[in-house]
Amino acid sequence: MKKSILKTVSVILLVLAIIVSIIFLIGRYGWKLFGFTACETAGIEQVNVEKDHVRIRGFYPGSFPQGFLGYHAEQADHTLYVGFKFSTLFGIFETGDFDITIPTKGTVTQVVVRSGEHEYTVWPQEAEFFVNEAEATENGIYVRLERNDVYSVGWYFENKCGGMTNADGTALEGGKNIFLDTDVFYTASNLERPIPVMLVFSDKDGETIAHVNLSYDPESPVLTATLTADARIYVNGIEPEKLAVPVVYEPILKQYRSALEERWTGQQLVDAGLNFMIKDVPSEAVGYAVDDLDDDGVPELVIGTIAGDEFYGKLVFVFYTVDDDCEPVQIFSSIERDRYYYAGGVRFANLGSSAFDDSYVTTLKLEGEGLVDMTFTTDPEDYVQMQLVPIAEGDK
Repeated sequence: MKKSILKTVSVILLVLAIIVSIIFLIGRYGWKLFGFTACETAGIEQVNVEKDHVRIRGFYPGSFPQGFLGYHAEQADHTLYVGFKFSTLFGIFETGDFDITIPTKGTVTQVVVRSGEHEYTVWPQEAEFFVNEAEATENGIYVRLERNDVYSVGWYFENKCGGMTNADGTALEGGKNIFLDTDVFYTASNLERPIPVMLVFSDKDGETIAHVNLSYDPESPVLTATLTADARIYVNGIEPEKLAVPVVYEPILKQYRSALEERWTGQQLVDAGLNFMIKDVPSEAVGYAVDDLDDDGVPELVIGTIAGDEFYGKLVFVFYTVDDDCEPVQIFSSIERDRYYYAGGVRFANLGSSAFDDSYVTTLKLEGEGLVDMTFTTDPEDYVQMQLVPIAEGDK
């Protein structure tokens, strides 16, 4: 009887194993039967076109890890079309990175990534990397997305803001030039000067994929910002070496620059609404950083010390974010008995005292336009020196 039961269990287990194996193999390789319909796009890092083959290096561009299953390729005349497949379940033993070599026949002059929904050129990139003025139907800003996980593009300039999303909540289409805004052209033309513009690219959850601060010149009215698969941004085909200051923060930094260069008094700083503690610090030791610390699509402005003693070292003078009306909002400003230090990530340490024998130390976390007490302390040895740019060397 026991042998019969064991035999039955063994058979059942064997059948289940065969079924699971068949399902896995179908999921792992069966997609190839559907060609490009089952394919996805990918983050492309490098394309090398040789006489008899094309080598492509890339990765899965989404935020949730998926393993690389393979590719499907077809060559039509001098164009090579290629699509990729990733899966969390069936690619469990693989990473999302890939380095493939595709055999080709004859000369290849173009490599195109094709999926069931999108198609765009990845080599040569210059062919469609940005919109020429002769091709443009509108003056203003265009965006080009070389990935499929961008759900919104926000813009900010001259205290104006707006954005682009699909009404049905789907991702914005990749591989094509999308017209974003023309107001920037009229604004810059009326002012008769270039104006700074901030663009923010966000995913389905509203988290920032990348952001760029650029200058829009009405004398060159067509501007294209291209977001690549590896989250780099090119402006008219060129990767900016230095990002401009977001427009909403420019007036603040200009005031601090003047205060440092002219060595304003404490009263002058207070009257201007600036942090008066900078008067006790050498000008070259005061810097700023613009970064989206909490990944909410809104870069924050930090002004602090680049170097200093035990009291001033790693000190954050003032911290700003931007509200829904595109206006800068001050989250905190240090004073001698209520100082803030950066503690890494979205955390700040707050040291203060109301009297010589009544002091406090707490750790705060950035949430939206405020700070939340994390109910624990951070040792001063764990304070983090932020990478700051000297204000005196900023854009003037």
